[in-house]
Amino acid sequence: MIGFEAEPLTERGHPNEDPETRHLDKRELYSMLSHKFYLPPINSRGITREYLLRVFHNNCYRVPMLTLKHFEVELTSAMTRRIGLNNNSLLVRKLNILLMMRGLPDLGFDAFDPPEEVVSTDKAWLYRVARYIDQSNLLEFFEKPVVDEQPANSKSHVILQVHWGRIKAAKYFFRIEQARKDRKLWESFKAISQAYKSLLCQQLIVDKLKQDLEAATLKSADLSRSIEDQISKCAFTYTSLEDPRIRPELIINGSDNMTKEVRDQILLNCQLYSLL
Repeated sequence: MIGFEAEPLTERGHPNEDPETRHLDKRELYSMLSHKFYLPPINSRGITREYLLRVFHNNCYRVPMLTLKHFEVELTSAMTRRIGLNNNSLLVRKLNILLMMRGLPDLGFDAFDPPEEVVSTDKAWLYRVARYIDQSNLLEFFEKPVVDEQPANSKSHVILQVHWGRIKAAKYFFRIEQARKDRKLWESFKAISQAYKSLLCQQLIVDKLKQDLEAATLKSADLSRSIEDQISKCAFTYTSLEDPRIRPELIINGSDNMTKEVRDQILLNCQLYSLL
């Protein structure tokens, strides 16, 4: 049929997919990919067939399983210990920005659709991938970096400039020996840092609420139009039962073929149906 050549994506493949995937359902496709790449659990939010096809075509960031395991062998506990806020949405947003800075594809998830809502272990997909991506700890999510980052310059990405700016600021404030020994001052700086991270999380929540409000507004408008359409149809059907001379052709051929009495009767029935 013209205009319907491309079938919508479903849990199963469709003829336009590659031969390797078109006959696989979602679970079979996941199993094939997970033998080579480190993927989130299949039941995680956002693990759709569309996401898996992006992994298959290398259209989103993917980590080979063996590469990740070799990388993690040399990690110390300090390199995997998290010090950032456990906010997956904020971490996804920062990682996507970091990947973009490096000219790499995104994670395949946005900040409003992270792969996992609640994570309690260091073996979670998002944290392991974050440690692999951010080895120099630019995002300051882990306690220690795995490798040292090259110093920034005027042409460096803003992420690098902010990172080194924070390091220089810390050295400046603690250049005085009394400041380095002042526990209360150190706690104040830490409180400011935590408050700023909390602010970023709240701003993300606000962004999410705005997105949800926009989606809810659009859905409400769609429902309103649908209800009005149903009311019009029911009112016309009821009016045609009252007067068999009223047929759909009267509306199709234009309102000039309808008397004022018929139009008033249909309008009255619409108003009555809207009260139901």
